[in-house]
Amino acid sequence: MTVSVQQHRSPAPQPVVMDTPKPQVPSAYALMGKQIFIGGASGAAGMWGAVAPINIKIALQTASKGLPQHEVSKFSYKHLQNMLLATANTLRIFVQDPRRLFTGATQVSLFTFPATAISFSVAKGVENYLSESGKKPLSKGEKMLAAACGGVAGSVVVGPSELLQVVMQEKKMKVFEAASYIYNTYGVKGFFRGIIPTIPREIGFTVSWLAFSAEYPFFTAIGGATATHPSDTLKTRMQANFKYHPIATSDKKEIVARITEIVKVSFSNFIASKPMAGLFARWLAYGGFFSVAVPVEKKMKELLG
Repeated sequence: MTVSVQQHRSPAPQPVVMDTPKPQVPSAYALMGKQIFIGGASGAAGMWGAVAPINIKIALQTASKGLPQHEVSKFSYKHLQNMLLATANTLRIFVQDPRRLFTGATQVSLFTFPATAISFSVAKGVENYLSESGKKPLSKGEKMLAAACGGVAGSVVVGPSELLQVVMQEKKMKVFEAASYIYNTYGVKGFFRGIIPTIPREIGFTVSWLAFSAEYPFFTAIGGATATHPSDTLKTRMQANFKYHPIATSDKKEIVARITEIVKVSFSNFIASKPMAGLFARWLAYGGFFSVAVPVEKKMKELLG
């Protein structure tokens, strides 16, 4: 009799499937906080590369605020010589006391942090909206629009902070002395002296920084500074020369007529007062800012992810 032996095979082991943890998506608040920190840190760092030429720029702009500009038809080498001598006399103060190159450097850098944090985060927020949360690439025009929105938002902080720097240099005051002087003399509104020309200046700066500086640093520094310099000169001179013209009337037509007259006279005087004074120093300021802010921004993005 044959006995069949049935072999029992154990079932093959089933592969163990591990649950892959889903990547955590950072919250909107976390993303906003990261953008605020990156913008503030890169801007504050960049200001250390720009503060010396900015102080030179302020000195040149305010030194020539009362000087008439010669007509082109009457221009001569004598006029050029006088302009160069005036510039040399203005720069002599920095040779005699090099510390003035860094007047308000620490304070301005601290004030720059919230200003560029606002500009950077608003610009990135607009970019996120226009790109539908990164689903589509942005055109250069859309990037410029986003940066311009950031510039408008940042002007609210930039205006008062630069006003303090101008007053500190003009009147040789410390930051708290300058703030007390402005508040006691002109009230809260005094801190926003020059805010109107600050807005287009800041739009041009933010567009240069966020839309072009990473790709074209040299041409951006030259082009951005040149395009926005007239508004920057007007802003600086308004901040250095506090003169309010109260209109003692309640008649609306007369108020409009007075304001129109003031604007016309102010604009004519501005055009005749070397609005491009200090441009070379401002080229250096833009270049110094971009050379520091752009790599710091890149490094911050790498560290924070």
